[in-house]
Amino acid sequence: FEIVGNNLTFNEFSDLTRPELNNNEIETTVDKRAIESSSNLTELYLINNKLDGISFKTLADLTSLNLSNNQIKTIDEKAFETCSNLTELYLDNNKLTTLNENTFKNLKKLISLNLSYNKIDKIEVNLFEECSDLTELYITNNKLTAIKDQTFEKLNKLIKLDLTNNSILNELKLAFEFMDQSLVNLNFSFNFIHSINLELKGNNYENVNINISSNDFQDFSKICIIS
Repeated sequence: FEIVGNNLTFNEFSDLTRPELNNNEIETTVDKRAIESSSNLTELYLINNKLDGISFKTLADLTSLNLSNNQIKTIDEKAFETCSNLTELYLDNNKLTTLNENTFKNLKKLISLNLSYNKIDKIEVNLFEECSDLTELYITNNKLTAIKDQTFEKLNKLIKLDLTNNSILNELKLAFEFMDQSLVNLNFSFNFIHSINLELKGNNYENVNINISSNDFQDFSKICIIS
């Protein structure tokens, strides 16, 4: 289902469950009340539009939301507060610079999150605290210069973390605790890291692949992995 133009309304389609509204001109003139009245939505695709802000506070049954390739600059800290069944969230290729520490609060079923190709320069240490089911996290091609030690420590189901092509400087010190037996891939390539200290806890540290290619390491003494 697609709508051409910059106005979006579902008033006559309250039974929609999986609308695809990709490649349109939808922007801030989206009728938010119309979206929120469509309580049966389980998947929503708004790829390649002109949205610059979002709010989906009443879509409790939503499991997949794709907002890739828009103009989103900010996200209200309560934008997803009732989307407790969300498992996939795509926010890549937007204009995000910062994320409130409560942005992903209550997304306990979230499995895949893509924040790549934005302008994010900072991640709050508690940003992913409640995303306990997260297995894939992509934050490539942003402007991160540093990451706090405990940022990912509670994501013990993580199987892929990609921080490729940021501006992470100097020392990177992170702690992880893995519980599952799946192969874990950590990608820190194409940054400016010259020292790395990773603490790998749990029973799965032997299955961790780490990519630190194209950084500023000068010798092995600056690479420390503790398990």
